[in-house]
Formats: sequence, C-alpha cells, structure tokens
Amino acid sequence: MAESNDAVVELVRITMHVISATVGFAHEMARGGRLTADEIDELAHRLTLPPSDSADPTVRVVRASIERQTTAALATAHRVAKARESQQQ
Repeated sequence: MAESNDAVVELVRITMHVISATVGFAHEMARGGRLTADEIDELAHRLTLPPSDSADPTVRVVRASIERQTTAALATAHRVAKARESQQQ
C-alpha cells in the first residue's frame, strides 16, 4: 500500500509542477505585455478541473488545493495584465 501512496504523492507533485509552471509563464507573459487579461481568463477556463464525484478525502483535499492555488495565481496575473492595459490607454 505504501507504494501506491508514494505513486499518488508523486503524481500530485508532477501535477502541481505543471500547473505552477503554466501559471508562472502566464504571469510573466502578462507582465511583459504578451498576454491580455482576456487571454488569461481563457487560460483559467482551460485549467478548470473537470467535475469529480470522488468521495475520497485525499482527492478532495488535493483538488481543492490545486484549484485554490491556480485561481489565486491566475487572478494575480489577470490584475497585472489589466494594470498594464490601463497604463497603455
């Protein structure tokens, strides 16, 4: 059973790395003026997790954590893009 838990932990780690890299890239692109706030909204939509009916508490905790972190980081990138867009007008 420990091997199974180790595999789950590793998959979560990989998933969080990919999401973090994607969101970090979006933030840098927004700061540099290469992504608009609308494009960041589209990215947020695409990164929305599909519905899950899992009752497993671990799945729920991990899912909630991923959703919170992704939403918060993309909201920051969105604000950066909006501020840059306002300055350009």
